[in-house]
Amino acid sequence: LDISIPKCSLKAPESLDRNCIAARYEKTIIDDAVSYDPCIFESNECSSMSAVPVCVDKHLKSDSAFIQLTEVGDGSIVSVNTTIDYSCGDDKEYHLVNGFCYKINVHEITWQEAKSQCERENAALFIPENFEA
Repeated sequence: LDISIPKCSLKAPESLDRNCIAARYEKTIIDDAVSYDPCIFESNECSSMSAVPVCVDKHLKSDSAFIQLTEVGDGSIVSVNTTIDYSCGDDKEYHLVNGFCYKINVHEITWQEAKSQCERENAALFIPENFEA
């Protein structure tokens, strides 16, 4: 199942902020059938527009659990199990996905406000570094 969002076909603006992306719907016509599919494009409007920011926190909390050694009557050891669970700590607004903690803020704010808010939470503003066309 591929749930990735492709890069839009429109040309990127001349003056470009590589840390700013936006999503839009692009018109597609296949066999006279019109559809509008989501796509991602690089934008130069982050400083002037509001958006819903996503904070990323790399500071995972690890919880270790140990199961004690068990000896059989003849003195041999049966097993030792160790498990480590990772979580985003006590903050229920962050969600663990592929080794990172993400928080989607529900209010639209400017890029600078979003960056400051994430930094106050000891996190970073999510910036997709690479996405495929």
